[in-house]
Amino acid sequence: MYGKIKRAGEKLIKKTGIDFNKYRDPSLDENINKATCTLVTPLSLITSVAKPVLISIAVFNVIVMAYIAITGANPYGALLLFIPGNVGNLAIGLSIGIMTTIRRFLNGTTQMLNYSLDIGKQVVKDMEENKANASATASLAEIIQGISYVTIAPCIEKAMKKRLGIFSIPVLVLSEPGILHSTKYLSIATESFLKRTDYSDAESETEITPGTSGEARQRRLGTFVDALEESGQLLASTFACVIPKLLLPAKGILSVALCFEVVLFFIVFKYFLLK
Repeated sequence: MYGKIKRAGEKLIKKTGIDFNKYRDPSLDENINKATCTLVTPLSLITSVAKPVLISIAVFNVIVMAYIAITGANPYGALLLFIPGNVGNLAIGLSIGIMTTIRRFLNGTTQMLNYSLDIGKQVVKDMEENKANASATASLAEIIQGISYVTIAPCIEKAMKKRLGIFSIPVLVLSEPGILHSTKYLSIATESFLKRTDYSDAESETEITPGTSGEARQRRLGTFVDALEESGQLLASTFACVIPKLLLPAKGILSVALCFEVVLFFIVFKYFLLK
């Protein structure tokens, strides 16, 4: 279903001379399947939010009913605790569920991007050891794009079809631009590192070509690895900054709900249940 991605991948294979398909194996399929679990399954998204809500409300009601049964507290006062108390616990459960879902979503996205970087290092290593096509002409951006379009994207498509069946069609259509844009971002990040690197030779700074001399080729491949390493660190620092900001609204709701529950417990227990 990834029409644009598939065509772009085929062009990259022809242009670079690197068979990116050989880096796709069963273990990668399995890892991508796990990483995309919360990204492609509506049921898993609903479960991630609904589970903490149900647990929060259930625990609250069991504790209150057990207290009333043991102490013989005023049952009418219990109504004042049950109704608003469950509303507060609904907010608590929702905020926890939302925070969990956001974390899992970002972790899954990070894992897939890291898989791309790790495979990129393997491609560069194979080029160093001449396991890849020695006559290949490839920039680091093209290597990353080839991995994303030819190696990673088919695994994502397979996972979506497995989990959603026919309903995967709209998900695939909507997710294709996201894959294209995230790949472009990653390519720009690694290329910008190369452009900041000083070279003693006058050859192209961001490409490996058939005319690249042996020594310059090895040096440039080593720099490719450095660029991939820095991109991984950049991704980690970016998500470290993004996650707290995305969680802030949910944390705010959680804090307000907890304060509401504490105040409610104090008022109801002091003025109603204990009488």
